[in-house]
Amino acid sequence: MHKSPHPRPAQPAPDQRPLSALQAKRLSNLTGIAAKELAGTHVAELGSRFRWQIDPLFLLFERICGRVVKTDPHTGVDSPVPFATVHVYDVDCSFFGYFPRDWPWSWFFPLHCEREELATVTTDACGHFCVWVPRFDIDWIRRWRRERICFPDIFRRPTIGDIVAQTIPPLKVDPNPPDPPYLPADGGMAFRRLSEVLGKPQAEQVLRASANRTVGGDAKAYRALARTTAFRALPPPLPAHIEERLRTEGPQALARHLSLDTAKATRFDPARYAGPFQRCVDVFVPEWLPVLDVPDIAFKVTQNVGGVDQTIYDDGYFDIDWESGDLSNVTLHARPNAVATFSCDAPAVDCSQQGILFAGLMPLTVEVPDPVTALPTPKYHNALTGFAVRPNRPLDAVSGSRTLPSYAPYTGTVQLYGC
Repeated sequence: MHKSPHPRPAQPAPDQRPLSALQAKRLSNLTGIAAKELAGTHVAELGSRFRWQIDPLFLLFERICGRVVKTDPHTGVDSPVPFATVHVYDVDCSFFGYFPRDWPWSWFFPLHCEREELATVTTDACGHFCVWVPRFDIDWIRRWRRERICFPDIFRRPTIGDIVAQTIPPLKVDPNPPDPPYLPADGGMAFRRLSEVLGKPQAEQVLRASANRTVGGDAKAYRALARTTAFRALPPPLPAHIEERLRTEGPQALARHLSLDTAKATRFDPARYAGPFQRCVDVFVPEWLPVLDVPDIAFKVTQNVGGVDQTIYDDGYFDIDWESGDLSNVTLHARPNAVATFSCDAPAVDCSQQGILFAGLMPLTVEVPDPVTALPTPKYHNALTGFAVRPNRPLDAVSGSRTLPSYAPYTGTVQLYGC
């Protein structure tokens, strides 16, 4: 059952939120103003207080938009997750980066994260959300990455377009191709290779897109597909001897084996990883590499199910491709415990009443007189029999008109809304 979100305290306007310690440190790095002078001050005040000291562009805001979805593991179809709470965090995280030899991807193991909540927002009936983030936060993330060799690349998740290009080299498909790929008539070999890497549901999506490869054909569907993240979670290929030493000797064994800092190695957990991500191929990359204090925007999503707030998405490292310039295409794939919807047409629920108020778009609590007994009866639903009253009403044998009540059973998926 989808539950309308609990009333939350009104959020202050984006420019009225006081700067956190982490934000003050970032703006200090960009302006040279001491962080202690900036912390606790809201953006609207900074423009007058530090006029001619802070670039006015830093005091603007950018909107980051996205969608929370739940993916069917059998079909690959994404269904929207409505009325979920998206928590947006400023984070500085330290990782162990794992760059296995002969692999085109890398993985990161989080060791320590400093995080501060920027804002919360509720997804709409279609799972969409938008949040405003200070421009200086985004500028610092981009600048920090550009100042480090390959960091703009290794924090980017591979897309379906990347995999198509890597899996079928003769196609020479650009990562953001203007047209659907052509799968050669090779007896299905190209499709099987894609299925092995992407999985059958996503490979079938590529196959359907390639069928539209005609002059004047619509390429929008494939362009959107090519930008989709190819893997939401793929376990890293940890060497057997590393896993064995971790089991028998603990994380300290990893520190000794790789000459890493012991204090950081103790936080290493092979079951907690982010990835895969693209890896650099034209510079030297050690197999294991500490990556410290990486600035980013991260997400956590909760949803009220059965009266309890449950976490349906967490550890969303590097969900935003900062180098793409498009911050309106963030897709957060919720866990199996999320409640998704199959229709975005949600009714307006008045939470002055408690309980299940709508089945689909039909109200359950509006009463009308029963035409036979003249007693009040629900307009759509009979709580005693459990039947729907209005659909498939029987025909009167004499007049041929529809009569009330009906005794129509519910079937298929019935979306329930309430408070």
